[in-house]
Amino acid sequence: MPIASVLSGDPRWTGLMRATEEVLESLPLQNVLVYYTDTVSEKILDELAIQFDMLDYKGWAFADTIEKKRELIRFAIELRQKKGTPWSIKKALSIAGFDNIEIQKASGILYDGTTVYNGNENYGSGFWANFLVKITMPTGYSVNVSDIQLVTKIVNQYKPHRSVLIGINWLIE
Repeated sequence: MPIASVLSGDPRWTGLMRATEEVLESLPLQNVLVYYTDTVSEKILDELAIQFDMLDYKGWAFADTIEKKRELIRFAIELRQKKGTPWSIKKALSIAGFDNIEIQKASGILYDGTTVYNGNENYGSGFWANFLVKITMPTGYSVNVSDIQLVTKIVNQYKPHRSVLIGINWLIE
């Protein structure tokens, strides 16, 4: 590292710069480049999660493997920038292991045979901010309570604050 011409004549700065150069040259490069998530030490991933505010159901609670943690840190900035969009919901659920996601804006009660038409509901129009999440899973997958809770918490973390999650539909193919 070159010393600025103004300081090059001062022996105090010359010694400091030599000592600094020796320390910097002895550092392994992978310890300094902590944002390369594929090569950074596993110990640093927790600190990066704190730095990028990815704790709890923003990501860390469902990142149960090192690969998922690395992917979450890799997309942390983009998830924060796009929070409140369908992309952020889909990406967070994808990192959690739910890949085939569809977000459907709900327009009131649907005439699909699931509702009893007894005059208690208004069928004309629904609240504009309601939405459904449809998750398609492979054959043989059994949905359990922890899956439902996890998906609900992730969706609520990344949905727009004005929107209301009215349901999660699980489809097994």
